[in-house]
Amino acid sequence: MQRITKRLSIIFLCFLSIGMFFVIELTLKNYLSGQTVTVASKNFTEQEILGEIISIVLEEKGDIKVKRNFNLDGTLVTFHAMRSNSIDIWPAYTGTALIEILKEEDVKGKDLEWLRKEYLKKFDIEWIEPLGCENHYVFLVDQDSPITTLQELANQAKVKIGMGPEFIARPEYKMICKAYQMQSKPLSLEDSLIYMALEKGNIDAGLGYSTDGRIDKYNLRVLEDDKYVLPSYEVAPVVRGEVLKKHPQIRTLLLELQGSLTNETMQELNTQVDSDHKRPYDVARAFLVENGFL
Repeated sequence: MQRITKRLSIIFLCFLSIGMFFVIELTLKNYLSGQTVTVASKNFTEQEILGEIISIVLEEKGDIKVKRNFNLDGTLVTFHAMRSNSIDIWPAYTGTALIEILKEEDVKGKDLEWLRKEYLKKFDIEWIEPLGCENHYVFLVDQDSPITTLQELANQAKVKIGMGPEFIARPEYKMICKAYQMQSKPLSLEDSLIYMALEKGNIDAGLGYSTDGRIDKYNLRVLEDDKYVLPSYEVAPVVRGEVLKKHPQIRTLLLELQGSLTNETMQELNTQVDSDHKRPYDVARAFLVENGFL
């Protein structure tokens, strides 16, 4: 009888140990999943580089497990992913947030502090301090073109202007058309084709981005927005409030990047990916090492 009791006790302890093992394993998995943050980017070069800069800093300086969800299709898709808790951090642009997310038609006087308050109040999303560069929409012409301003471009009776399909659908395009009375119907072209079309003279002007390294590569000139229609497009990390509560060190880590990127530096990093065909991860990590962040 004692032997049977002893055997039953041993069997019970074995099952108890196995059960405790599974409980500990499940708890550990839940803990680790809670320690993972998802960093996102939209689907163009600069966003991938910035997403990698943020991810590498969190991983290597904060010992935070990062999941990358890059190349999301546009601002609204990325924003809705954040609102649904599918992503946690994203390098966003102030002007885009004002116009496309908050639907502000009059952006004058609505700076980062105003934007920060609105995002916290409406979405519980926090804007960390800007990274330094400002990537705004620009209209580009060949250096030999006599056109110098957007108003001069709008005054042309027959002019071919190449624009990306996303911009044509954006409120900024309507703002430009209204302010400058632009009558010419744009040619819908992918961004990479706009630069080649300008080089070959197939279009008179094209839409680009102020931090795009291809502006210098193709010897292009930026037209002046002489009516100051478009807002500032400072880039800064945005983070879900819940994530900052769980990981308060994220704020400190991202604040270290404040003002670290000039427009010229961002242009150079973009060029390394677009023209030199380097990986965004390698470009981002080299930047962090060379500037003493790692």
